[in-house]
Amino acid sequence: MLIPETLGQLLLMQSIVISLPDEKSIFSFVCRGLLDIPGVSEVCYANAAREQSDEAVFRFPLFLGETYRGELLFTVKDAEAFVPYEDCLKNFCYMLAVILEERSQRAKNEVFQAELEERIQERTSQLEKEILERIKSEQAAKTSEKLFKELFQNVADPIYISDTSGKIIAANNQACQELGYTLGEMLQLHVTDIDTKSGASDLLIKNLQLLEQSSSTTFEANHRRKDGSIFPVELNVCTIDFSGQKAVMGVARNISKRKRTEDCLTFLAQTTTIRSEEDFFHRLARYLADSLDMDFIRIDTLEPGNLSARTVAVFFDGEFVDNISYTLKDTPCGEVVDKNVCCYTDGVRQRFPRDAVHQDMNAESYVGTILWGSNGKQIGLIAAMSRKPLANQEIAQAILQMVSVRAAAELERNMHEEERLRLEQQLLHTQKLESLGVLAGGIAHDFNNILTSIIGNAELAMMRMKPESTGIDNLQRIQQAAIRAADLAKQMLAYSGKGKFVLENLDFNSLLEEMLHMLEVSISKKAVLRLNITPNLPTVQSDPTQMRQIVMNLVINASEAIGEKSGVIAISTGCMDCDKSYLRNVWLDENLKEGLYVFVEVADTGCGMDDKTQAKIFDPFFTTKFTGRGLGMAAVLGIVNSHKGAIRVYSELGKGTTFKILLPASNRPVEVFNHNHHTDHWKGEGKVLLVDDEESIRGIGKERLKEFGFTTITANDGREAIEIFRQHPDIAFVILDLTMPHMDGEQCFRELRRLKPDVKVIMSSGFSEHEVTQKFVGKGLSGFIQKPYKLSVLKEAIQKI
Repeated sequence: MLIPETLGQLLLMQSIVISLPDEKSIFSFVCRGLLDIPGVSEVCYANAAREQSDEAVFRFPLFLGETYRGELLFTVKDAEAFVPYEDCLKNFCYMLAVILEERSQRAKNEVFQAELEERIQERTSQLEKEILERIKSEQAAKTSEKLFKELFQNVADPIYISDTSGKIIAANNQACQELGYTLGEMLQLHVTDIDTKSGASDLLIKNLQLLEQSSSTTFEANHRRKDGSIFPVELNVCTIDFSGQKAVMGVARNISKRKRTEDCLTFLAQTTTIRSEEDFFHRLARYLADSLDMDFIRIDTLEPGNLSARTVAVFFDGEFVDNISYTLKDTPCGEVVDKNVCCYTDGVRQRFPRDAVHQDMNAESYVGTILWGSNGKQIGLIAAMSRKPLANQEIAQAILQMVSVRAAAELERNMHEEERLRLEQQLLHTQKLESLGVLAGGIAHDFNNILTSIIGNAELAMMRMKPESTGIDNLQRIQQAAIRAADLAKQMLAYSGKGKFVLENLDFNSLLEEMLHMLEVSISKKAVLRLNITPNLPTVQSDPTQMRQIVMNLVINASEAIGEKSGVIAISTGCMDCDKSYLRNVWLDENLKEGLYVFVEVADTGCGMDDKTQAKIFDPFFTTKFTGRGLGMAAVLGIVNSHKGAIRVYSELGKGTTFKILLPASNRPVEVFNHNHHTDHWKGEGKVLLVDDEESIRGIGKERLKEFGFTTITANDGREAIEIFRQHPDIAFVILDLTMPHMDGEQCFRELRRLKPDVKVIMSSGFSEHEVTQKFVGKGLSGFIQKPYKLSVLKEAIQKI
């Protein structure tokens, strides 16, 4: 006869055992507590020391599957009183084995610690309710039956009871709701009807084995709903006495969320350790569509300002589609940016009538989450859409948030890689420009030395010939050809960034209005020129001559792009605040500062350019014209670079091209320069030292200076110049070439100043005035003339000193 108080004590011990810290305290407590079982004189753990006794010893091994956890030894003095408790003690020992095994597993795998603890507590709670029900059923059958029914029906997990043949004889409300059957339909089913075909026979065999062993077990299976859908369960099965007959009770817990979580972790682990040719975001989109049963998956990167996004992977109805950029306004993705997580289980199409994607695909549900960068900023988002209502919002959000960490890391890695490649390409381009610039500058310098001799000789010859001489025309043509060649050299210097320029605070609008007539006569008759100027522009510090060259080059190129068909060339001005993200996408992004920039934009409706052509337009000697030299756009790039500006190019094949020149705004008043010209009858006197390593330049220079009334002494390098200067202290001034062997112009200048601090020196070079004079700022340089120079330029430089 079972004593209710003893059974209650067993129940209390089970609750206390769970909270004990270790095995030693568990068995110490259990061995003391079980002494209250009727007929027991001693209880000890398997290996504990005990005195020999003639009394009967009952052994209760602690087994869980094949795992042995020792045994409890009961020394019994009254077997008749003890035997009725054997089944209860077996269940108690099984419970101890479960607790010990779960503690062991929890130590091995912390990931499932919380779940295991919950399972133990729930199992203990179930046992508590069952034992209480049995106690109450002995005291009052009607009360017991009522309480059992309430417990059976109100428990959160599905419970069904089957007989020995596997026919379901009872089921609670949760089982009917989860499986989609009415109670009447459930009572017509066999256990194989609710389990999948692959596991049905295993389930039945396990049930039959339980009946034979009179034990309980827990295992995983798949259940099939009435509609055919399948979901995973953790099935806790035990034998019970149901209405006087042996039966099997199954408690089925839906573990869909746990399984999805495990699958998600497996997927993320595989994408980390297993190489694949498929892009990570494509694999992720395909996985999410499968896992969440969604029709549309998009993974986006947010563009600056978080007002628009660009897709990196779009999976729609089983296929990948092209990536696009789109605005976030009036879309659920915009809600994700505001709320970090956004979910609409149904009716999303009606909530966002302006979202074309949702309207076109007849979307019903939506779930999305934000992607966070390592700096704590939003960098992207993941969104999933379906034509059906969302079945499980909790699982969908959990999976998206799990994958979002890896997706954000991958997206950030891609962004860093793109930035690295962009910087590498920018560095290579800069190095290429510098190398070609040095080459172009060197060629232009040598070319200018030759042209100085040609122009000088032509001028002297014309001065010595009578106006009616037949050779005058030939000399003029020689001079004009040399001047055109000098212009070509200037373009090469402009490309190298070493061209001559004089900075002024320039009003671009005035410059364009001044050039308007010249531009109109320079373009095709089929092209219409439109000037769209923004009034009250800030000034820019620039060289007007070189700005005219930029505008002229761009307009002529636009005219040639239009060709023989009708078209429009639009010149626009304006100013804009440029931040780092905008300046990152321009030519000549060499640490440009954020701030206000004035722009001149030349747009045409011509033939446009493909990407390959756009990549080469600023390369020197690259041209798409049959007769072109390929220096016009290269010179534009050099000039803009010299002015610390930038160029942005937009072009579409067959539609046209736009060049936008950006220059830093100075906001200073426009400067007006008055240039005073001296008469041609000026004459000088005294000794002049002319220093140049080119014999032809020394010869023509000597003759030129003689025409001006000077006595000229020549030297072919700096060393010779110093010796001559020592011998002739009465030299009035020195014309000094910058680039020479043995001792260059810069060294020679310093030595001349040491010998005579107030010596007047005019520096001569094929390089630009700006580049040369920067080396002599504050050092007393009297003047500069750039090769090739005309007689009038030399005279003007001498007059100034």
